[in-house]
Amino acid sequence: MSYISKHKYHVLLKYSSFLTAGNYYIDDNERMFVHASSTDRPVIQDFHLNKEPVHINPDTSLFNGHILWFAADGGIKIFSNSEVLTFHKNHSRYSKKLSHYHYFSQYFNIPEILCFDDDSLKVTEKYIYFNASSGNYGALLFQTILDDYLNYFQEMDDSAEWQTLNSLLKDSPNLDKKEDYTDILNMIPPELYDVEFPFIPLHGDLWRANILFEKDTNTMYYIDWDESSRYIFFYDFFKMMWNTLDVDGMKLYLDCYLTGGYDTQFEACFKLFNLDFNPGYRRAYFCLFFLNFILVDVTMTYDIKLEEISSFKSKVLPYLY
Repeated sequence: MSYISKHKYHVLLKYSSFLTAGNYYIDDNERMFVHASSTDRPVIQDFHLNKEPVHINPDTSLFNGHILWFAADGGIKIFSNSEVLTFHKNHSRYSKKLSHYHYFSQYFNIPEILCFDDDSLKVTEKYIYFNASSGNYGALLFQTILDDYLNYFQEMDDSAEWQTLNSLLKDSPNLDKKEDYTDILNMIPPELYDVEFPFIPLHGDLWRANILFEKDTNTMYYIDWDESSRYIFFYDFFKMMWNTLDVDGMKLYLDCYLTGGYDTQFEACFKLFNLDFNPGYRRAYFCLFFLNFILVDVTMTYDIKLEEISSFKSKVLPYLY
């Protein structure tokens, strides 16, 4: 088993009592162990599995899991055929999981939390057996997102915090690195620097991997609210456009936005906050989203953000000039 790090192997053994006995394959990036019977599950469709398995044979299985997933935040997710069991790294992550679910499940379709345990910091939720085609990029997908968020904006309580770009710059821990994103700042007309925009609770990492369509019902679910926080109100729309371009190399949503394809929906969203959507500022709004990410978002280190800035400059700015 020299192809598996000792740490990952020990984690597999630690949680083996929650797994079904049998052969498990690890992916090349050591993100998950997958039971031999589950190598065709849609959840692993983007991963390449190592050909040499490791065998486990627990005395008993407390959960009948088939996939053990190393979450990016340090937690452990175990998938059975009908449920997802998450062991959180710390109490903060655990509390956020529950609070985000309690808040956002009022407005969005989110997999149901079935049970949770404060002592072990574990949460069990419904597993969405989704279509492998969930990642298609039809216009209907983005339209559905816009409609869902418009409903959210209408129904949410009055909890918006209003900020300007100047206030973001003033309070940002990354102000001293301004030279890194000056080109993006220059896309914002001077008159927008002091316009107050609402900052509200949002998903924070919206893209096709966090949107699932249940196989039997085609019901759409939003998952992985781990990066939820307060963002400028149109953040998730542009995050979806940006991730679709940056990760998947597809410009269809950005192209549609820049040519006015979503103007009607954006006008409606702006109006709910007593703001006027100006089509002449389409490019500036997109850059405001990205500056929100650079200046405020604390879910990643600045070194990683610097990579994002470089990617944004090469992939987006050429379309905005």
